[in-house]
Amino acid sequence: MVLSTTNVRLSRWIPGIGLLIVLFLPFVYSAIVVPLSPVQQALVAGALIGFAMLASTSRWMRPLIIFLSCFASMRYLYWRISSTLNFDTEWNGVVSVLLLGAEVYGLLILFLGYFQTIEVFKRTSPPLTRFPSVDVFVPTYNEPAEIVRRTVIGALAIDYPNKKVYLLDDGRRPEMRRLAEEVGCHYLTRPDNRHAKAGNLNNALQHTSGELLAIFDADHVPVRGFLQKTVGFFEDANVALVQTAQHFFNPDPYERNLHLTDRVAPEQSFFYHVIQPGNDFWNAAFFCGSCAVLRRSSIEAIGGFKTQTVTEDAHTALELHSRGFSSVYLPVPLAAGLATETFAAHVQQRMRWARGMAQILRIDCPLWKRGLSWPQRLNYFNAMLHFFFGIPRLIMILAPLTFLLLGLHPIKANALAVMAYILPHIGLSTIANSVLSKSYRQSFWASVYEVSIASYTAGVTLLALLNPRLGKFNVTDKGTCLGEARFDWRTSRTPLLLITLSVVALTVAFPLRLVWFSYHGKEASELHSILINTPWALANLLTLIAAACVAYEQPQQRRAPRVARDFLCVLDFGGLVVTGRSVTISETGVSVRLPRPLAVPQECSGWIRSEVDATLPVFRGRLRRVSCDWENDGQVLASFSFGQLDPYAHRRLVELIFCGDDSWTRHRYPRDQILRSFWYLVTTFWRVTEPRRPRQRQSPRLAGNWKAWCQDQECRCTSLSGLGALIRFDGASAVPSVGSKLRVAMGEERNIEASIGRVVALEGQAGGYGVQFEWPSPQLFSVFCDNLYRGHDPAFTRSHPTSDRPRWIPRRRWSLLRRA
Repeated sequence: MVLSTTNVRLSRWIPGIGLLIVLFLPFVYSAIVVPLSPVQQALVAGALIGFAMLASTSRWMRPLIIFLSCFASMRYLYWRISSTLNFDTEWNGVVSVLLLGAEVYGLLILFLGYFQTIEVFKRTSPPLTRFPSVDVFVPTYNEPAEIVRRTVIGALAIDYPNKKVYLLDDGRRPEMRRLAEEVGCHYLTRPDNRHAKAGNLNNALQHTSGELLAIFDADHVPVRGFLQKTVGFFEDANVALVQTAQHFFNPDPYERNLHLTDRVAPEQSFFYHVIQPGNDFWNAAFFCGSCAVLRRSSIEAIGGFKTQTVTEDAHTALELHSRGFSSVYLPVPLAAGLATETFAAHVQQRMRWARGMAQILRIDCPLWKRGLSWPQRLNYFNAMLHFFFGIPRLIMILAPLTFLLLGLHPIKANALAVMAYILPHIGLSTIANSVLSKSYRQSFWASVYEVSIASYTAGVTLLALLNPRLGKFNVTDKGTCLGEARFDWRTSRTPLLLITLSVVALTVAFPLRLVWFSYHGKEASELHSILINTPWALANLLTLIAAACVAYEQPQQRRAPRVARDFLCVLDFGGLVVTGRSVTISETGVSVRLPRPLAVPQECSGWIRSEVDATLPVFRGRLRRVSCDWENDGQVLASFSFGQLDPYAHRRLVELIFCGDDSWTRHRYPRDQILRSFWYLVTTFWRVTEPRRPRQRQSPRLAGNWKAWCQDQECRCTSLSGLGALIRFDGASAVPSVGSKLRVAMGEERNIEASIGRVVALEGQAGGYGVQFEWPSPQLFSVFCDNLYRGHDPAFTRSHPTSDRPRWIPRRRWSLLRRA
């Protein structure tokens, strides 16, 4: 295996670093417990945060930032325990202790996370010196056939001479057997579904013999070089697992429903690009159930894939590490699959993960498991303890409401002291996590992810601790389609309830408490509690609103997800050959950026190929126009559908889209900026409620105020495209007729003419009409468009509000005109 020189050097430094920590521990302890006035503590807080912001620009200062964060958090914890607990009454004591427990949990997760990601291995794939036999497993249960077909095609396209592909059908479906026969892979099934996915894999072990096992979920399509880049690690006889980064080619519910696609990284990116490389540094990389290669003899040595929990992947990796086997994590996405497409499916998936991790913690706790190193114990323990965030998150949200609504005091302290101690704790941890996560986790959004599902994970983790046998393996729904936007009231009940309580507390209870204090308040502690809990509840409300908005499901009408690809597209428009570049492509269509405005016919032929990877096939087929319109930069984007494809063409298309070795390595997300991330959080509601307007226009439209003539009567043309126009007569009596000619003066000695095929009167505007053109031949349409778009100004086209319906056009008739 190939490791970076920096990582090897740091590994040698660890004993020395540990000795220095022990030597300086008394001084650090003294600094943690030294008493300071609120003003002095505020000055120290400002200095620490300012220094950390300056140091965050250097990668080599990362350990110092983490140390400062730990120091500020420990000082905050000591102050909380020694100065702020409230035992004036029994209920105050209960609330105060619960809040402290939630904060201790958060600090434990924070410190373990720092340890887990303090350094990462930067691995590269070693060269192949031999080609051991590999069995490629694609387990399936109830996934749609088109999703499974895509994955099997990708598995068969892997460039490796000694492999066999097996479709493991746990649903015993005839269509899966036919699919295997059609594409040419082996088919395996079994008479029952005992132990779910783990049982399916163990059954396949008994009927196959490959030295290595490559496993892909039914929706994860591998690239051609997957085995070429992973098998070489098994030259080390102790390596039992090579896990690669998982990538998802569709936006997850947070990206899609909150309109954050390409603005923030997907929710799982932090795990695959920060946590897993950190685990790899400690030889504790997890098996994630897909996109991985395992050694058969190692799996057989532990008795097969573990079946005692619903997270067989993590449990299997734990057992492998406890037996002394090594793991490798390659942080390169060599396969891509479908992220959960609805918030309800996301909740279902996270509940299964939380239940499984709690089951492992209950029946096979890594802290006491023999054979693990202490770093491995801590990393596994952190992974399992993380899924218990539900109860602490709910406590942190309810704590300020207990004061505003019930008069309880979870914190008994001076408001200035609270700010002076909590700001360095929160601020430094935010800066440290931003430095660690880079572009793979935006500040503040971890809270949104956790709050949105807190009530669900809280229940399943508690039940799993009490009885680890409860619950069953649930397959995550994939391939979901939604015809129109809808709000998932059922899944978002808890955030909505908490929002209601927060709004009541801030709009009713808060003013009443201020009024009561102004007339009857004698103790300053009451005012301090108001000043502490009100901003706290307001901050929680922002997070809750974003968490609830995730349940506002946006339309999902495509069964085949679009993927961003820059391919060469050559289109034949009835003798006119046009070269463009693809923007997005799917198994059902493609969007192409054209070199200039053109007369795009309703149907054409074309071919698409990659100029980067010559090994990928060329796709040829018939294309049908779906839309054609300006982009924001003034260029023209045309969208086409492929129609019905034969199996051979579909196979080539899948390989072209999904199987290039660099298909998923070029996706980049913006680096975390704390203020920008906070702005995204604050503006969530406005983004979500902003209406989305799908592209429907069939020809780019120009806006203007040209002189025109129709039926020998002068009029004005205010909007014109290759397929229609908006015109206005000065007299209300003039009416254009079907079959008449419309002539428009575009400039000096430049008149264009078209035949009218359809007329729609514009309600509320006397003399206003929408006309649709009729073209007897493609040649006339092409000549008209050449004259129309000649010398057009992209800046002028962008200034025209093409997506806004004029107030004087009714919605129904405007939709007809948009199609024109």
